[in-house]
Amino acid sequence: MHNELASGATIIFSATGVTDGDLLNGVKFFGGGARTHSLAISIQQDGLLRRDFIDSTHGFGEEEVELRI
Repeated sequence: MHNELASGATIIFSATGVTDGDLLNGVKFFGGGARTHSLAISIQQDGLLRRDFIDSTHGFGEEEVELRI
C-alpha cells in the first residue's frame, strides 16, 4: 500500500515553519527580509536516511514589498 503513495526510489519530505512550533520556528520578518526554518528528510531505496535542518535568510531587495497578515 505504501508503494501506491510513494513508489519512487527516493522519497523526499520537506516542511517550513509558518508559526512557532515544537519542531520548527515560524517566519520572522525584519527590515528588508525574512528568516525561515525548514526541515528536509529523504530516504533512498537502500535505506539511507538524511535529515537536514535549514535556517534561511531571504532578502526582499530594494523593491517595496507590501505584507498583509
